[in-house]
Amino acid sequence: MATPPLDAVPPLTIPPLRGNRLLAALALGALVASLGFWYWSSQTKVSELSLGAGVELRYRKELVGILSEEAAAHDLKITVQSSGRATEAIGRVDRGELAAAVIPAGLAVPGENIRQVAMLECETLHLFVKPEVFARGIAGLKGKRLNLGAAGSGVRVIAGEILQFIGMKAGDDYQDEAASYQELIKLTPEAMPDGVFSLSPLPSPLGERLVHQYGYRLIEMPFGQALGLRKPYLEVATVPPNTYGVHPAVPAKALHSVGTRSVLIANRDVSKIAVRRLLEVLYESDFARRVGMQPLDANLLQRSGEYPNHAGTIAYLHRHDPWVNTDLIENLKSLRGTIVSIASALILAWQWYRGRRVEGADGHLRACSALELEVLRASSRGELGEAELRRFSTQLAELKIDALEKHQAGILTGDQQFAGLVARIEALQQALPGLLPPAPSDDRVALVLPSSQRMAG
Repeated sequence: MATPPLDAVPPLTIPPLRGNRLLAALALGALVASLGFWYWSSQTKVSELSLGAGVELRYRKELVGILSEEAAAHDLKITVQSSGRATEAIGRVDRGELAAAVIPAGLAVPGENIRQVAMLECETLHLFVKPEVFARGIAGLKGKRLNLGAAGSGVRVIAGEILQFIGMKAGDDYQDEAASYQELIKLTPEAMPDGVFSLSPLPSPLGERLVHQYGYRLIEMPFGQALGLRKPYLEVATVPPNTYGVHPAVPAKALHSVGTRSVLIANRDVSKIAVRRLLEVLYESDFARRVGMQPLDANLLQRSGEYPNHAGTIAYLHRHDPWVNTDLIENLKSLRGTIVSIASALILAWQWYRGRRVEGADGHLRACSALELEVLRASSRGELGEAELRRFSTQLAELKIDALEKHQAGILTGDQQFAGLVARIEALQQALPGLLPPAPSDDRVALVLPSSQRMAG
């Protein structure tokens, strides 16, 4: 029987590990995406906030710069915009055109998307009058031209309540004028109204100009306590002596008036993180000291107003709560999708890895079965010679070495499949020599005669 040369014998081909590559790719992709999302969400990102400027910010421009600097230190970028009338600012915040705005309390303007962020410092209502009106006090207002501020402004709302409280009606008892502050300061002294209402923190920038440039005086309005009983957002305010002048003193003594708190409002969709950072700027930064204001009272955050509290305000109020709190639970809920993605990725990876191990063992077993079948077929056909025996023995040795290497690498662990595989290879190695056909003996050769001799005999 002709035998092929050894170099022509094809090497044993072990079936490759048939791990589900698609499953592995999906697992890896899900894990990478989950980790990437977690990393992105955990980074400190600068929040942006557009803030509507009230009268105080417009007249004291240094406040804007200081506020922006302190906000930047808290990863908050504030863009200050002129909000015009308070009612207009509320509408813009409600529509989402402005993120937040500062308005006077008491403006009962409905807004479905408006949320209260904080009660700020008290704004004092001033009534500056010409000297001839000042001499007669409140009674001197009758029949005079009174500027209550532009339509839709907070000062007009508060001034209207004061005049109504003292029994004065527009048109009957006084002439109502609605010039803006910018329009007032452009008027000649002769065209100026007899009285001007102003609402701002102390000191009023407009009041300083009215006193120094036009000779106005400040009249007392001691109605804060009485009005506070009827309007919770109104309270007593006091103007210290000499606030607006020394010679002559304006006022000459401590003067009682009506005050109302500024309210910081925001659209309900403004980021909770941005609102918390803004409150940190107002209550914890160096902002108040740098602008010469009294430190803001954080207790005012719990003071009710006309709008529900913003989620960021609620979070800020609970900032000192134990770390296992509702805020943490809400954050975990928001990360639920990420956690599920990571868990799914790990499960897919584990399933792929287990399948990879099983398929590796199965591949070696199939190779062993194919080799055993080939040996049996060659033996049954009488084609199993020394060369074939060496080839099969070499392939079995390669198969065993490959299995041992993968066992050491952790792919084929010490389970029953691996043990059965090794036992089967060794059994086949031991059985191979017994499958060779027996060699002819010398006695049998001697009995075989040539045909010519058999015929002669």
